[in-house]
Amino acid sequence: MRKCLILCGKVVAVFLVIGLLLELSFRFYVIEFYEPEFAALNPVQLNEDASRPNILFFGDSFTANAGSYVGKLRNELPFNLINSAVSGTGVMEASFMATSRLAKYDPYIVVYQVYTGNDLLDIRHRSTGDVPFLRRLYHGISDHIRVLKFLNYRFGQVKAGWVDDLHTPTAQSELDFSPELYSNRQKLIFQAEPLHLENVLELKNGREAEARILIEGLGKIRNQLDEKSRLVLLLIPHCAEVNSTYHERMEAIGSRSKKRMNDQFYSLLESELADVEVLNVRDHFQTQDSIGNRLYYENDPHLNDNGHSVLADFLKEYLQKHSTE
Repeated sequence: MRKCLILCGKVVAVFLVIGLLLELSFRFYVIEFYEPEFAALNPVQLNEDASRPNILFFGDSFTANAGSYVGKLRNELPFNLINSAVSGTGVMEASFMATSRLAKYDPYIVVYQVYTGNDLLDIRHRSTGDVPFLRRLYHGISDHIRVLKFLNYRFGQVKAGWVDDLHTPTAQSELDFSPELYSNRQKLIFQAEPLHLENVLELKNGREAEARILIEGLGKIRNQLDEKSRLVLLLIPHCAEVNSTYHERMEAIGSRSKKRMNDQFYSLLESELADVEVLNVRDHFQTQDSIGNRLYYENDPHLNDNGHSVLADFLKEYLQKHSTE
């Protein structure tokens, strides 16, 4: 019995050491953990024209697919566009990647894409609804041991046979809206936190703490830029912020956030990041989205092709102003 306990202790110790080494390697980004995603989103020769300044993009699944606004802008601007976004990541993972990628590509502009739908959730889960014990346990651990989140993400990729569209929504998203067809991941967010959108936008239920961690992470990225470089924050709203149609759909899948929400989250970003340019596309989306001209998928909270085109045009106008500076 004693030998068995000693053996079990040694096995546990080995796993703890391996886990610690993995976590440190991930946080200090000693190897390219997200190399497959980077290679899939960028041409083999990134700096074909050395005379063109680099623009480096960080973000989540709104940016990390070949058909995103970044892909649409590649041949429209006098810049080399480098897509460093990774689906399912947030500011912590971006800050891990930033040191090596900023040093390698020396960007003129860094665009960091923020999505109000889950960026604070990626920092910490605050479940107030009905969540299975094992899922709650995983969230509690992975919120602190970040490499566990990466391993779960990579396992999901292997299990799915490495989806070549990098998590772009499935074809069923083009069908008419149906709570049964809607994105399971979004439904799980509302199941865990029915007031998620309201908590984020109004910084309630402890969400201000995560907002300040986001700001701290953005500050770390900004502080690594030299004087000629700038950080731009691109704010993509959750579809429920755009109009009542999307808000009613979110209610149908479990959201309990009120229709009109205050803007404490946006205000905090703008006040705490006074030296960072903040591009908020919500008002623009509100004027562009209409029946027959939707910007988001019917059964998924991501932007559809039209939404990415609208976002590309919005960002193009801003970046063109800086192409001659």
